[in-house]
Amino acid sequence: MPPPTKRSSFGIAAFAALNVLAGVDAQNVTTYAPISVTCPSGSFLRHAGTPQSNDQALHPDEATYVNSRKQLVQSALVNWLGDKASTVYGGNLASLSADQLPNLAISLSGGNFRAALFNAAALHAFDSRNSTSVSKGLGGLLQASTYMSALSGGSYTLTSLMFNEFPTLPDLVFGNNATGVSGWQLEQSLLSPGPSGAYSQAFFGHLYEDLGAKRAAGNFPVTFCDLWGRALAYHFFPGTSTPDAFTLNTTAGNHAAGLAYSSAVNLNTWKNHTMPFPIFIANVNSPNGKGTPFGSPNNLPLSNVVYEITPLEFGSYEPELASFIPMQYLGSTLQAGTPTSCVNSFDNVGLMIGTSSCDFHIFNITNDPAWVSPQGFAPLLSQITTLFGAYQPGQALDVASVPNPFLGVNVGVYQDANETALSLLDGSMDVENDPILPLLVKKRGVDVIVVLDSSGETSELKPDGLSLLATREKAALLPPGTINFPTPFPNTTAQFVSLGLNARPVFFGCDGAPNANDAFPYALSHNHAKIWFSF
Repeated sequence: MPPPTKRSSFGIAAFAALNVLAGVDAQNVTTYAPISVTCPSGSFLRHAGTPQSNDQALHPDEATYVNSRKQLVQSALVNWLGDKASTVYGGNLASLSADQLPNLAISLSGGNFRAALFNAAALHAFDSRNSTSVSKGLGGLLQASTYMSALSGGSYTLTSLMFNEFPTLPDLVFGNNATGVSGWQLEQSLLSPGPSGAYSQAFFGHLYEDLGAKRAAGNFPVTFCDLWGRALAYHFFPGTSTPDAFTLNTTAGNHAAGLAYSSAVNLNTWKNHTMPFPIFIANVNSPNGKGTPFGSPNNLPLSNVVYEITPLEFGSYEPELASFIPMQYLGSTLQAGTPTSCVNSFDNVGLMIGTSSCDFHIFNITNDPAWVSPQGFAPLLSQITTLFGAYQPGQALDVASVPNPFLGVNVGVYQDANETALSLLDGSMDVENDPILPLLVKKRGVDVIVVLDSSGETSELKPDGLSLLATREKAALLPPGTINFPTPFPNTTAQFVSLGLNARPVFFGCDGAPNANDAFPYALSHNHAKIWFSF
């Protein structure tokens, strides 16, 4: 679960009376608004198949990306392993085909800003552009990896790295005028920017204008997750280079207000396959959720579908759904896979990472002071209700509301087949703070997962293994053969901590029973390994 870094006063009580958008002018549309487009003919639902039916398939463009990425990975892997290559692999890595190369993946955990910075630091250590790290044997792992997954704070790092065209990690975080990278604006409070919050009134005025434009563009409810995502965009994406820019909506791109996540396919980083294929995830607060939550009754059930978000598509490989739609059409209305009303630009990049990190549901249901007090988020919630409540009666504000693209799909099997909207939220709300689930999809053929876990369950704010135990439980709930969780693995968090597995890098899955169906033919190991780094 993310650490309680959001539970602080942002000095925002004055905004309960902020009178922006007394009436939303539909003609005064900012680029945060979804754009109506003509629907393509026929269905654009992609049936992903399942391991059980032996027809699981990746999106063709993902398969193409990964194959092209492996052309770069091959030399990177040889360079990274150096003279240790013959120890790790008895043959000649340089002679292997793309299909024969081991698939390495990196998983970036959640935890808000703590996770974003932790993940950035770890990736810097894995980067071949870091000569010090190369000399220590770590630098190069990043370039040798094929996939990268994330959730919540990890999605800040992953997505910012991509939309800034894969700069070095110090440039990404601190900025570099020479390379045109503005850096993360972390010296500014997320919701109270400027000296003593001096820029807040103009800042929030622009945020509410953006939300109003989205609300006015159609039946698109706006929630606190929209506000959260727009605020994050000011800090992590190009367009905010100086503190006083928080007062402006005339900067280039208006702080990523019109930046669609699906537009990543136009980046040079994407075209050149410069970074591992990106995936991040979100949970759903389904009214049809079944089963007992893992760890705490306030968590979401592990039986709820976990959704993948990539520049190509939105959906899930879980067998009850096993379907995707093109990311560019997220926000459209579909019935049994056939579109009836279509939009583009709903997939705003800030909204996407804001959704993956929208953990306010837990604050809401526990009456946390951060949610209900005047020193917390209550004034902002009141303002959203004042401005938009009449247009969206009954709308929960602690989730991101997304038109359900899978309405009428797999009726009787898919839990939300009859729901017109999905209530999406933080990817760790089912306790799985390490987003390894997408990397266990069998068709992706990942051999090694490097898990960067910034969870802080212990008194020393270290991980206690709860997240991975939750994923093991999730694997047991899915139909047999859907995913394989590495074995052996500790059975309890107490065992995990007592063995010191949260205090040093650890490999899991190397000593499990051989399984020919999962073995990489020239592999370092026969199952999914996991490395735990604590810095």
